[in-house]
Amino acid sequence: MIGIRDSRTAVPVCSHHAVQFYESDAFLQEIVRKFLADGFAAGESAVVIATAARRDAFAERLRAEGLNVAAMPVTFLDARETLATFMVAGLPDAALFASNVGGIIERRGGRGPVRVYGEMVGLLWQGGEIEAAIRLEELWNDLAEQQTFLLLCTYSMRNFYREEDGPLLERICRAHNVAVPAESFSLIVDKADREREIILLQQRATSLEGEIAQRKELERALRDALAGQRRAEKDLKDFFEHATLALHRVGPDGTILWANQAELELLGYEADDYIGRNITEFHADAPVIGDILDRLSSNEQIRDYEARLKARDGSIRYVSINSNVLFEDGKFVHTRCFTRDITDRKRLEEQNAFLLEATTILNGSLDYESRLRALADLVVPRFADWCAVDIANEDGTCRRVAQSQRTSPDLALELSGQLIADSGPIARVLHSGVPVLIANASGGQTASTNSEDEVVLPGGSLMMIPMKVGDRVLGVTTMVMMRSGRRYSDRDLPAAVELAHRAAIAIENARLYGVAQQANRAKDEFLATLSHELRTPLTAILGWAQLLTMGGLDPEAARAALETIESSAQIQATLIDDMLDLSRIVTGKFSLRQGLVDIRTAAEGAVQTLELAAKAKGIRLVLSAGDELMIVGDSTRLQQIIWNLLSNAVKFSKAGDTVSVSVERIDRSARVIVQDSGHGISPDFLPHVFEPFRQADGATTRLHGGLGLGLAIVKYLVELHGGTVVAQSDGPGTGARFTVMLPLAP
Repeated sequence: MIGIRDSRTAVPVCSHHAVQFYESDAFLQEIVRKFLADGFAAGESAVVIATAARRDAFAERLRAEGLNVAAMPVTFLDARETLATFMVAGLPDAALFASNVGGIIERRGGRGPVRVYGEMVGLLWQGGEIEAAIRLEELWNDLAEQQTFLLLCTYSMRNFYREEDGPLLERICRAHNVAVPAESFSLIVDKADREREIILLQQRATSLEGEIAQRKELERALRDALAGQRRAEKDLKDFFEHATLALHRVGPDGTILWANQAELELLGYEADDYIGRNITEFHADAPVIGDILDRLSSNEQIRDYEARLKARDGSIRYVSINSNVLFEDGKFVHTRCFTRDITDRKRLEEQNAFLLEATTILNGSLDYESRLRALADLVVPRFADWCAVDIANEDGTCRRVAQSQRTSPDLALELSGQLIADSGPIARVLHSGVPVLIANASGGQTASTNSEDEVVLPGGSLMMIPMKVGDRVLGVTTMVMMRSGRRYSDRDLPAAVELAHRAAIAIENARLYGVAQQANRAKDEFLATLSHELRTPLTAILGWAQLLTMGGLDPEAARAALETIESSAQIQATLIDDMLDLSRIVTGKFSLRQGLVDIRTAAEGAVQTLELAAKAKGIRLVLSAGDELMIVGDSTRLQQIIWNLLSNAVKFSKAGDTVSVSVERIDRSARVIVQDSGHGISPDFLPHVFEPFRQADGATTRLHGGLGLGLAIVKYLVELHGGTVVAQSDGPGTGARFTVMLPLAP
């Protein structure tokens, strides 16, 4: 190895592979010129692998020194073209490099050592191919072991301006035998000056490392702060976007600038259909939104301001608005608006007010039909366009007692005809007791109330609500929306059901009042009858007793007097026994003496007891009994059941009639039938025949006596034995049939 140090810009050539760092291009050109000129002076040849601009600059510098470049032993090669001869898949290939580059150096080495300057590594470094550049440096070292040459590489210090470039710079220095610093240091010739410069550089490096560490800490803190800010912004955005309270911003001209998801869901719009449009389009009342915008423009805060908004489905949503405005430099920027849905509360308030008014109407009098007509007028138009009230008859049909409308008469007539048919929807609701709601039926379409029935509603909406008290359905209230544009929904059903329930209570109260009045009349009639029935035999007893006391009666008349007194006393005893039985029944003190009883025996005893009385009226008693029928019961009370029925039949029969008693087995029951062909029972009185104090003829001047308790006692005694009793009659003059069913003993 040789050393060259001829001037301040000389590169020490004490090794085969040196690297020179530079800061300016002029210094680089001078270094390479000196490197080549010194070689030519020593009789050495050269190979220059550089870019075209650099090759021209080097040749120009040599010519400026008076050298004939064309006659010199130097080979100029293009750096990029030379790289292309041995680069494979982004990395230099060792074999191709040795063959191509090594071959060029070998051909130039005939006169001794060859000086080589190369920029190929620099090009790779500038292109970001760091590993390829380091690998090429290693291939130069491998080639130096096979051939003799002096290699000079150069790197601009601008390639190493970052802190993380330090390890790479160290790798480059280690890949060369000699590393020469850039001109700001290498041009210092005086040793003392160089050492002072080294100390200053060390101080700057230490200071720079501290600044770098501080900068890193500041950068880390800044990154954390920015990350926290981004997170806070994200959380804040998420909070407003997905808050349960509806939020939106409106510009000074009323344009909706932004709305969160709750606002969109409140009205059922998509963002594209809502944002960008004017807020006035969504308010149902123009004066209300006009007043809101005027107040906000005056920088007034809006608190709990109630308004009505139009939803996408055409419904109206009631809201409470709280809002103020962001002003910047006195300029209206946008509102901050919070919208709270109060639709359910407002509807509840309206429904409660409506139900209160309806209750006031229903409680106005006991004439429920007139009250129901007033109720239908209240429902229309506040709750319907057409309303009808139908009351159930005892035979299961219904009759219309009220109807109100604001639809056309023809349409109302058509609706009425569809709904009130005997097998129509109202009849079905009457029998099922289940409300029917048809929320929406567009014009000309058919809306089914159930699988068996259809109602045509031209663009209408329908509710049919049973009027129920407990499990009893008293009627049906029908409400129809057709012209108002509204549609019934599940939210309307509870109010309609409550209205129908209150109407049912009014009907039931009127019925109970009538029942109470009738009961009072029955009691009055009973007391009058009781007084009459007790006084009649008592009058006979007192009259004959006085005659007996006075004396003078012949034996025949005295005997008749005693018989009359005895008969009258028996009648009074029977009346008193009936009243005592009823008293025991009412107070719950009635008891049976249980035992096995043949029901045929009870029937025979009852027939024998009444046979003389029947013959006296010319009435024939007939008993028909089969095999033994044993039941568990009280023999005396069982005989009383049949005796009361026979006595009632004889009482209402005339001479020549026949009263029959039949006893037979039906499955696991004994059936006793008492039938007569007498006066019969009217259809109106038939449902009340077993009620106490009830008589078809309650007047004191009636043809037949009695208190009207016998059949009531019969019903109670039969049920006490676990049986049933039924009365049947085709009407006056057709007779009556009483059927008793009693369970047989196990």
